[in-house]
Amino acid sequence: MKKIALLLLCLPVVSNAQQTFTLLEAQTYALENNPSAKLAKLELEQAEYKVDEFRAIGLPQVSAEGNFQHFLDIPTSLIPAQAFNPMASPDEFVGVQFGTEFNLTGGFTVSQLLFDGSYLVGLKASKMYPVLSQKNQEKTKKEIRANVAQAYYMVAVTNKNISFLDEITESNEALKKYLNIMQEKGMMDSTSIDQIDLSIRKLESQKKKAALDKQLALKSLKMSMGLDLNTAIDISEDIDMILAKISAASGDSFNPENDPTFQLLMTSKELQEMNLTVKKSAFLPSLAAFFSHQQQALRNDFDFFQDKPWFPSTIWGLKLSIPIFSSGMRTAQVKQQEIEIKKVEANMELVKQGLQLEYEAAMIELQGATDIYNAEQEAYAIAERIKRRTDIKYQKKVASMLEVAQADLQLEQSRSSLIQAMYGMVTAKTKLDKILNQYE
Repeated sequence: MKKIALLLLCLPVVSNAQQTFTLLEAQTYALENNPSAKLAKLELEQAEYKVDEFRAIGLPQVSAEGNFQHFLDIPTSLIPAQAFNPMASPDEFVGVQFGTEFNLTGGFTVSQLLFDGSYLVGLKASKMYPVLSQKNQEKTKKEIRANVAQAYYMVAVTNKNISFLDEITESNEALKKYLNIMQEKGMMDSTSIDQIDLSIRKLESQKKKAALDKQLALKSLKMSMGLDLNTAIDISEDIDMILAKISAASGDSFNPENDPTFQLLMTSKELQEMNLTVKKSAFLPSLAAFFSHQQQALRNDFDFFQDKPWFPSTIWGLKLSIPIFSSGMRTAQVKQQEIEIKKVEANMELVKQGLQLEYEAAMIELQGATDIYNAEQEAYAIAERIKRRTDIKYQKKVASMLEVAQADLQLEQSRSSLIQAMYGMVTAKTKLDKILNQYE
């Protein structure tokens, strides 16, 4: 037993250690594991098979068929009775059965499309479907990266909020410790200690709420990444690092035509133009070749596997189809398709203007959020100094407990405003990154 125990101790231990991710690592993981990313890949693969399916229409088609017939009653035909009896009346007919009781037919047919304008253009158009799926995949990736960034930033903000609350709690704990010493010396009443203790209790409640907020933010991040919600993860970048990058980043030039949504419309326009060519090619003739061979066995007994004759039938030919007159149907189809192209062009212009407006608005929002953050950061630093000085004054009996409570309130309000400013700044950054479709 001792040897077994020693062996178990030597075995490697499976680690359930918490994983940490940078923003880029989280986004890279999401692009491989997010369900939406997997679905986009499947759609791209399916589109490639669609091309193979359409291409096969113009390649040789081979089919085989078999037919077995058992005539319980052989069909009867009526022929004039005079064929057997010249003396019979001209109105008299005789029923005669033609055929055999058992018939078995087997054969195959080969067909080949030689020319069809609609097929040739359609084949070219079908190759655009993988391109369309790829553009859609890029749009999906853009959404995934933005969602991961938003969730990642939220975790970073909640971490900072918890850090702020810890610092404020530590400061109040130090003041409470001093007041307890003063009370033991008979130099402080219990009301002041209760006041500080009340502030600490409120901070503890806020810390518990902040911890719950972090759990929710982490779950949102894990869901965006395609991770199991029970997986233990955390982020490796803090909000100060993230905000420093945002402040240092300069506004990049924006071209709406590079946006995946606009790219999708451009591809859609190409497809519509090809569809127009397909409609026009309906005026052209089509030509196909075919070859068919059959073997037929006619029996009065079920003896198809005996050495008895089979009767062949072989045929080949060409089929030419020339459209002549459709009462204006094909012309109407062409006109409708021309209108579809104009509608796509109008939609492209609307999307282009909308994307440009989104970019301008995102730049303004980020600049405004940055200014607010800088102002709130300075305000929080001032509130910290006021709190620290007020605590010192109170210990020296220069300030009252009311002033301490007021300093606590100012610091709490500044903390809350600064957290909101941080969230506003990273939200604005996420919007801009999503529009530019680029991430650090």
